[in-house]
Amino acid sequence: MGSSATTTIDLAVTPDRAVAAVQRVVADNRFTPGEPSPDGHVVAFRTRKTMLSWELDAVATVTEAGAGSRVELTVDTAPGRPKALLDGKKNRKSVEKLAAQVEAAATA
Repeated sequence: MGSSATTTIDLAVTPDRAVAAVQRVVADNRFTPGEPSPDGHVVAFRTRKTMLSWELDAVATVTEAGAGSRVELTVDTAPGRPKALLDGKKNRKSVEKLAAQVEAAATA
């Protein structure tokens, strides 16, 4: 069983606003942004190390979906960091928390 976790959220905003919401979550949490994609609709970032967990690599992919947009969020343990038996469960919790933050930022 892999340690990555993925979730998808549908937002009633344009893809550009959805990307802005993801970028706001990255900035508000003081995460480290990754290289921007050429079209700007893929946002990569790394979470911060805490006392209880290593950094996580995350990617948000934003696509157009009908009258709104779809955001697919994926998190996994950062390369070079030790893997643990419960990483999958922890990453699932982290991706759900990020999704809630992106939804809140998109509607703010």
